[in-house]
Amino acid sequence: MPDRLYQRCNERSCPNRTNNRGGYCDAHRESNQRTRQASDRGHALYSTVLWRDTKRGFQMNKPERAYVCQSIDPTTNEICGRRAKIVHHTIPHRGDIFIFMGGIDYEFLAGCCQACHNRETAREQKDVEENNDD
Repeated sequence: MPDRLYQRCNERSCPNRTNNRGGYCDAHRESNQRTRQASDRGHALYSTVLWRDTKRGFQMNKPERAYVCQSIDPTTNEICGRRAKIVHHTIPHRGDIFIFMGGIDYEFLAGCCQACHNRETAREQKDVEENNDD
């Protein structure tokens, strides 16, 4: 008897059933793992004390950039200006600790509202996927 029950593959529109850990059938297991590893590089750093201290330091030392959305609105080509709730890396750090910490004087960090952060993250994710296809 298998140690896990069979379930549908997590890949969209795949009819295969699997009992693999992670939920992907053999046909999709490797490609999904490669994509996930490429996009999650450095993601675990966000749950560390290092990130909490960096974020707090940025908010205390640069409140004008931390609490007002610094993202450029694509419709008006001006700074969004809404209340920022998220500290965003202007350059994707991809696990690089220097960029993750904001660089010297927090130049790689900016405040971002939820809508702008979602748009920027989606654009960065699209760039990562395009680079992986090459």
